[in-house]
Amino acid sequence: ILASAVIPNTRVVLGFHGLETSHPFNGRHRILATAGVHTGARFTSVSYAGRRQLCEQGGIPRARIDVLPNGVDLSRFGGQDHARRERVRHALGFEENAFVISAVGSLTPVKRHDILLAALPRAARVIKNLKLLLVGDGPLRKVLYEQAREEGIQDKVTFAGTREDIPD
Repeated sequence: ILASAVIPNTRVVLGFHGLETSHPFNGRHRILATAGVHTGARFTSVSYAGRRQLCEQGGIPRARIDVLPNGVDLSRFGGQDHARRERVRHALGFEENAFVISAVGSLTPVKRHDILLAALPRAARVIKNLKLLLVGDGPLRKVLYEQAREEGIQDKVTFAGTREDIPD
């Protein structure tokens, strides 16, 4: 934004990935959004919910916001042989017949792992061999672990922490 004020014809694109808290935009966010709008900036968001938040809380015109969803290179996750898959499942403590749901991401409020944990008991009544694999770490690890204990699902949730072997 500063560059566009000092250097003529500077294009500004501001990216929005979500807020790290469940609170709405604060004064600082609104000031930056307003400055961006006044300098002619384009905005990007990784989700339609983020675009809605930018419009409603940031006062940014919808036409100035492009949604660029996060991408996953599926070719990195396919074609693995059955034996390798079973080795990884065994190393993580999953039975052969476990139905595993996994979520990969930082354990922060914006990721809403709490909703996933809250839904797990109901889903586990339907899918008897259901397990949840949470890959990642962050400030909510202890809170989420405690939530799993309180929900009585700690035996169904594996907190794998930060991993470098995500495709496996």
